[in-house]
Parts: sequence; C-alpha cells; structure tokens
Amino acid sequence: MTNEVLQKTASDEQNVSSSNGLEPRLRFPSFDNKWTLTTIGNVCAFTNGKAHEQNVVEYGEYIIVNSKFISSDGVVKKYSNKQICPLFKNDIVMVMSDVPNGKAMSKCFCIDKDNKYTLNQRICALRTKQIPLYYMMQINRNDYFMKFDDGVKQTNLRKDDVLACPVYSTTIKEQTKIADFLSLIDQRIEKQRRLVESLKKYKRGLFLKLYNDSDKSIISFKNIYEMASEGGTPSTSDSENYENGKIPFIKIDDLNQHYLNFAKYFITEKGLKKSSAWIVPENSIIYSNGATIGACSINKIPVTTKQGILGIVPKSNFSVEFLYFFFTSSIFKQKIRAITTKGTMDCAYLKDINGIKISIPDFIAQQKIAKIMVDFENLIERTELSFIYLQNIKKALLQQMFI
Repeated sequence: MTNEVLQKTASDEQNVSSSNGLEPRLRFPSFDNKWTLTTIGNVCAFTNGKAHEQNVVEYGEYIIVNSKFISSDGVVKKYSNKQICPLFKNDIVMVMSDVPNGKAMSKCFCIDKDNKYTLNQRICALRTKQIPLYYMMQINRNDYFMKFDDGVKQTNLRKDDVLACPVYSTTIKEQTKIADFLSLIDQRIEKQRRLVESLKKYKRGLFLKLYNDSDKSIISFKNIYEMASEGGTPSTSDSENYENGKIPFIKIDDLNQHYLNFAKYFITEKGLKKSSAWIVPENSIIYSNGATIGACSINKIPVTTKQGILGIVPKSNFSVEFLYFFFTSSIFKQKIRAITTKGTMDCAYLKDINGIKISIPDFIAQQKIAKIMVDFENLIERTELSFIYLQNIKKALLQQMFI
C-alpha cells in the first residue's frame, strides 16, 4: 500500500457543508479543496443491457455480464459468441434488478478489457471521463439503492433512479489517489480470498491422503458406537412441550458447523418424555440421515434432535474427531448413497447404515489424523478471519474517505 499516510485534520472533524462544498473526514494530506455533491447522471453516461438468453453457449468469445457474474466478482460466467451490447475497459456495470433482500442489488464491477464482455438485460453500464473506480466505490451497494428494496417484491431500478444517485466529486488528481489506494486494498483482499479458497480445496484432499496412507481394519458401522438412534419432535400443538424449555433441540439447519456449542431451539422435560427424543451426550456425532443426508456436527453440549437426525455415541476406542472427518468424506458419502432409500424424502435408515463395511485405522492413527485435520481447519479459520478483517478495514475507510 502507499507509504503516504492518511491524516485526519482538525477541519475534518465533522462533515460540514459550506457554500464552497463539502469535505470528507479522512483524506490524503496533500488535498484541501472542498468536494462537490452531484449525481451519477452528471458524471456518467448510461447504457442499458440487452437480452442474451437465445445466444448463450457453453464456451464463447464473450463473457455475458449478468447478475451472477457481478455478484460473484466475475467468478460465475456465461458465454456468447455475439457481442450484442459491447462493453469497454473502465465501464462500471451495476445490477439493477434483484429479489427481495437480495445480495446483488447495485453490486458493481469494473470492466478490465475491451472486446471481452457483452452486457445483459437488467444490468446497466456507466461510462465516465473521470476516474471510474472512484465513482464505483461510492455507488457499489449504496444505501440510496438499498432503499428501493421493500423486502416484499422484486426490486427493479429505472434509468432515472440510477442517474439520480448522489455522489461526491473532487479533482481528478484526488480521485486517482483514492482509487489507487483502495485498489491496493482490493488486491490484498482478493489475494486473501484466493488463499482461503486454496486452503479449503487442499483440505478436501488432505483427509483422503492421510486416510489412504494409514493401515486400516474392516468393521461394520454398528461396531463403532455405544448408542445410536434418531430423535423425535414433540407435538407442536402442545405449547408445554416448548414454552420455557431448557433442553437443546437440534434441527437440520443447525448442522452447518463442525461443533455445536449452543442451540437455537429448546424443548421441555415434558416434550422429552412425550416424544422419541433422547439426550445425546456431549462429544457425540450428530448426523442427518434424512432430508439433507450427510450434514454432520460434533455436539459440545448435551442435545436432543428431531427425527431424521441421528445421535451417535462412539465407543471409547474411536476418536469422535476422526469420525467427523470420515463421515464428511467422499468415501463415506459414497457408501451412504448406496444404501439410501429413495422417496418423497430420501432417507438413510440406521438399520441399513449399520450394515455398511468401513475401513478404520487404529485409535492412535485416528488421533493423529484428527489432530492434523483440526489444526488445518484452525489455519483456515484464521485465514478467513484475516479476510474478514481486511473487508472491514475497507468498509471503514470507505465510510471515512467518502462523505
């Protein structure tokens, strides 16, 4: 990043308007001119995209700039061999239509090359003779556009809505300085994002390598646990099964994390007694065998579960951490698919899972594999936290560097 230090001057303590204009709270020390409040329509020309549905091909000469392309920062692509609506380097493209509470509305992307992209319908292009990144950073997911989303129906911005968006203008020199500085932060964020993705990709192969390199014995699934059973849902027609309940009750949407340290739902003692729910002791495997088959967590607190979710209490000679990684591996998932009963809602019944033959290393090897995997997960978590930290830095800078 630039060595020039951003400073906060005494006159910048508040966003004070004057007859000469406005100034931001945080700026580079070599600039002291007032800023001007204007609209995007006064600094950019507007172009609307066109439909490409009939021209989508698997691999084509041009990338279709649509909502998914922009919201994924250029990762998700569709192609066309026709450049129906040409885009040029430094064009700002912005999503104009999204579902209620969507994450794509007014998301922006800056075109990096001529003769490479074609603009889809419901996306607009903004072209300026000034510094495009400077204006893109102001309008990207701008609160002005978010107010058009009522949370009920689809949001569709009109041309006039876009052109009326307020922006702040300054000298080309300061625009360039700000854009270059924030671009360096973006590059650092992107580098961190790619590192996170690389680590996650490596993790998927790491367990298989460690597992395949170990000596194993073949056993039946039923021999790995002391107790295993689905839970049950107390009747929802009786409020006494839930009201002021203190017993953690796990549903499928809870199984999106390695560890269950808390619960969102609870049942009462009555609910426990009046259903097939049972208390699964901590450090067990909580495994979905119905609906979203294969979702898995380790409970760090005693819990109950609904039907379609197994509580599996491992025997003492099995590492719960190893079993977590094994159950979430492609090896075990393939075995589960082979015994899954198809229907309105697919289900892997415990009686069928019990008969699965699995190859398991000895306890010491399980512990070694589990430790490596847990340490690697911790590395990914730290890397993700750094990624989030950089994003928050950028967000804070944007709030300070723009009025």
